[in-house]
Amino acid sequence: MKLTLESIGEALRSYYDRLIAFLAILALLASLVVLLMRIGNIKTDEQRFQSWKQGLTPSFANATNVTLDLFVQGHNSLTNPFQIGAWSRNLSVPELRVSCIDCGRPIPYDATECGRCGAKQMAVSVSKDKDEDGMDDEWEIARGLNPLDTDDAKADPDKDGFANLEEFRFKTDPNSPASHPPLIAKLRLKDIKAMPFDLKFMAVNKITSGFLFQINSTKSGKTGWFKMADEVEGYAIQEYRPIHVKVPFGKGNMTHDEDRSTLTLKSKTSDRIISLRKGEEVPINDYEVRLVLEIDNTEILAKHGSDFTLRGTVYTVKEIDNKDSRVLIVEKDSGKETWIGRQAETGAPPQ
Repeated sequence: MKLTLESIGEALRSYYDRLIAFLAILALLASLVVLLMRIGNIKTDEQRFQSWKQGLTPSFANATNVTLDLFVQGHNSLTNPFQIGAWSRNLSVPELRVSCIDCGRPIPYDATECGRCGAKQMAVSVSKDKDEDGMDDEWEIARGLNPLDTDDAKADPDKDGFANLEEFRFKTDPNSPASHPPLIAKLRLKDIKAMPFDLKFMAVNKITSGFLFQINSTKSGKTGWFKMADEVEGYAIQEYRPIHVKVPFGKGNMTHDEDRSTLTLKSKTSDRIISLRKGEEVPINDYEVRLVLEIDNTEILAKHGSDFTLRGTVYTVKEIDNKDSRVLIVEKDSGKETWIGRQAETGAPPQ
């Protein structure tokens, strides 16, 4: 069959109604698809709107009544302002203030009620030492000191070498040079020096009247022979004990006699007793101490059992503790004992 324009046109005219119906159906289907898509977008937009709306909702649903308490308080403060009480001391010395437990504003230390907000304050125990310098306020005021100034604890108005704090602890007058703590309170230990014992027991000879003892002195470099009760460099010979022991040597049961005799010496100035073993050096050391008076840096040298004078008062060195670096001294007249360390004694006198 030969296609011509006429035959094609005839065919289109015969199917025209069907073609129009088909195109209409396609248009309807396209519209349906677009409508469905639009519905989905509307739901998404609605969800976004609801979320945005919820974000605008206030945290409190209903407004509360407005109170005028703050306004009234502010108005009262303006019409009746708080007045700080007059200073009880000089202008250059600040008063002690604390914060109100309610409004936090400064109020007098011992106030029971805030002058600004009227709040009742907690009951507090008033400190006897407000500036915490170690001296009671009453004691400071009575002696012209400032109970709110910590620096006056180190001051020395009477120039006697003792600070106000030391005068307080010893209950002396900080304004009188004649009234001050004992000088020993300003005594400190500077150093302790080991002093090897000078005497060495070397030999013994028996004579008709007793014994003769050979004693060497490393201090003088001399050797001497002495009898019982003789004095040797401040020590008296008190007792001799002959001791001989059998000491094994070599192989088998061989022994030899070893002389371990001892010679006891007693100090002429103290109760110190030294035991010398024949041929051996004393296994202990004596000590020499150097003390310093901090008032004028006077130095004092002393040994165990020796005396020294501190501005008219005589003291005796009773004990030297090299381990803890301290010295026990005794005041001869009163018998009072005091330990002296590397720091000066600043505490109150013992009861």
